[in-house]
Amino acid sequence: MTTKITSGHSATRGLGGRDRAPREVAGLSLTLDRMHRTFGTTRALDGLSLEIQPGEFVALLGPSGCGKTTALRIVAGFETADSGSVLVDGKDVSAIPAAKRDMGMVFQSYSLFPNMSALDNVGFGLRLRKLGAGERSARANELLDMVGLTAQARQYRISCRAASSSASLARALAIEPQVLLLDEPLSALDAKVRLQLREQIRSLQQRLGITTLFVTHDQEEALSMADRVGVMKDGRFEQVAVPDQLYAEPATAFVAEFVGTMNRLPGELEGTDQVRVLDTVVPVKHGADGLIGGVDVLIRPEGLRLEAVPGGNGIVTDRSFLGSVSRIGVRLSGDVTVKVDHPSVQSGEFSPGASVQVSLPARDPVLVASR
Repeated sequence: MTTKITSGHSATRGLGGRDRAPREVAGLSLTLDRMHRTFGTTRALDGLSLEIQPGEFVALLGPSGCGKTTALRIVAGFETADSGSVLVDGKDVSAIPAAKRDMGMVFQSYSLFPNMSALDNVGFGLRLRKLGAGERSARANELLDMVGLTAQARQYRISCRAASSSASLARALAIEPQVLLLDEPLSALDAKVRLQLREQIRSLQQRLGITTLFVTHDQEEALSMADRVGVMKDGRFEQVAVPDQLYAEPATAFVAEFVGTMNRLPGELEGTDQVRVLDTVVPVKHGADGLIGGVDVLIRPEGLRLEAVPGGNGIVTDRSFLGSVSRIGVRLSGDVTVKVDHPSVQSGEFSPGASVQVSLPARDPVLVASR
């Protein structure tokens, strides 16, 4: 994937307002090959492997302690794997020091130098590469313009966390890295600013075509920004897939419950490919090998149906307006509670205390898990 740095125009503006030809930046492939890493008795990575295509944006998603940050630090060169390797464009870089890997990294803490202006912070990596002052200033100003910080170029202390995040991103991009590494750079920001910056990061990544590896524990960030998402648990991938597939076709119960909202309903297996739940027999997704008898059936809120019925199988406990849909909480027999998404324009009859019937289509396959 090769794209042009244009800052929204057909050419970029150099010093003195002169137009100059846009640069071409092409990302390289990145491969994590059977990486293992332990810390004492803790196994952080357990044979982790991943292939990232040139220009692809991949997010590592998972709970704290799953190994995602360890994987990123090994790719960056800040940690060393016990075994396995990191390859960039097919070349093993495992023995190359971090400073020589041609990777840009944005840390959670941003790590801007307080004794430098925003302009000098962005140009710091270029100074280490012995670029002249004029070219360094032009490149730093260009990146600050890209992230909307031109007015703060001469400021020494950037108090706003959003601006600090943008400046840190500009600094990482200034050296024109072939690989960009992002270590939860948005976690400390409020919701509105986080939304703006994730759109900015994704837009710049697509414009520049930089191969990007992004670590986050926020599923909304991962699903909205990445081309593919790798869900991690205990140092391994549970599933690596495009966001749509990850949500609609989770490979395991862990992925199903970690990504999005999921209901657990008691069911009874009938053979290995069917389960009875809510008095309906439905096919089992991925089969139920190794499971017998009673299981939990995993169904998303939009996968259930809701009707106002006197003497139904559930009682409404709460209702939350989410825009076009409302999420209805229902208590079923056996003290089982579920969430059901229903069109908001039709949800007025589902007030707390209302009797309802919860059901699901017989044709839709479901995922099952042990109780």
